Amino acid sequence: MPTRDNDKAILRITKNLISFPLATYDALRQTTNAVAVTIRGTAYAIHTLRFLAPTVQEVYEVVGIITYHYYVTTFRLLCDINLHEFKFPDKGYSEFDGTTGNLKKIIKGHESVTAPWPLDGAGHALASGGLTPPTWTLKPYASAAWGINFS
Repeated sequence: MPTRDNDKAILRITKNLISFPLATYDALRQTTNAVAVTIRGTAYAIHTLRFLAPTVQEVYEVVGIITYHYYVTTFRLLCDINLHEFKFPDKGYSEFDGTTGNLKKIIKGHESVTAPWPLDGAGHALASGGLTPPTWTLKPYASAAWGINFS
């Protein structure tokens, strides 16, 4: 599983807000968009954006005799056309032993395999190492309806 994001576009949207609901934005952090989002005329399909922690700066601005209080908030949305999924083949050095319920080493030719061996999707070794194993899809991020107007 990847440990960090590489070379993905981050959309930054800066807005002046009257309040900054920190707990709400923190709860949305690292979620993908559960509904399609349109930002300034561009539509983003479900699960293509990931909500990163926003940055905020509290501002007091005096204009004449009036003091304005607001928060300059920058939302950061990570774009991923692969829907924030990770795909990997089902391979391993061990297989599931249906009799004992434990894992056991995969033995081919009286020796343990020295490279990841293709599995059948249920933890059992395929007969030949040349067969194509099924692909697992990992979706590590929760999904949420953000309810934020980014326009």
